[in-house]
Amino acid sequence: MRREDVPLVTWCGVKIRGVRISFDLVPGTRVHWYRPMDGEPWDLIAWKHSGKESLWYVIADVNGVSDPFIFPKSTERIAIPPIF
Repeated sequence: MRREDVPLVTWCGVKIRGVRISFDLVPGTRVHWYRPMDGEPWDLIAWKHSGKESLWYVIADVNGVSDPFIFPKSTERIAIPPIF
């Protein structure tokens, strides 16, 4: 794939080129599902699962969230990627 073929996406107001990898296509990986509390921020979720709050953007990206101030609801299940 050429760099020009990768679509531009908006991340926190900045246009970047991004590629999302489906974990279903990676052999031997399993996604962990987590049900957050209402308004639980992404950095707290990352800290609970990895001990590193700075990796919040990985979990948000896997769940299709481009705005870090849109928090998940308790009625949603969010995917925690296998790197955690």
